[in-house]
Amino acid sequence: ANSTKIIIDIDTSLSDKNKEAYAIDFDENSINIVGGSNAGVLYGCKAAAAIILKEQKLPKDFQVADSPAMNWRGISLQLMKLGEYNYAITPEEFPFFYDKTLWGEFLDFMVDQRFNYIILWNGHPFDYFVKFDKYKEAQSGMTDEQIQQNNELLKWLIAEGKKRNIKFFFEFYNIHTSVYY
Repeated sequence: ANSTKIIIDIDTSLSDKNKEAYAIDFDENSINIVGGSNAGVLYGCKAAAAIILKEQKLPKDFQVADSPAMNWRGISLQLMKLGEYNYAITPEEFPFFYDKTLWGEFLDFMVDQRFNYIILWNGHPFDYFVKFDKYKEAQSGMTDEQIQQNNELLKWLIAEGKKRNIKFFFEFYNIHTSVYY
């Protein structure tokens, strides 16, 4: 039986154009995937898999290289309702936000589309994710358990995003304060 050797490597010279660049070389006995960074390797592997699925076989003597035209590609998840920026981040207000299965599927979709960031947008998100020692009145409507759950979920999201080359950012208006303040 014939076997195909898969070679995966990082070549930082590819990252001169973009760290997410990759090159794939299919030949008779091997698939060589080179990325400019871990992100380039990830995108190269996804592209190689897509080519094989489309062709329903391993291409022979075929090369392809690509890199994103834009460094930042992503979405803004607005944790707000009815035109109001400041809703508490709780399971009652945003049940989808706490669904790890849904998040996993969505993050996989994002990497398939080569998106690399998510903005979490809320009027003043910090009091929903970080326990304050001072200004406890800003968190008077949040239980310690809810803040801890949100903090742990955020850490989980960041870790899952990192596996997929997806970064998280907060967008907020610092002129707003907590709904509880």
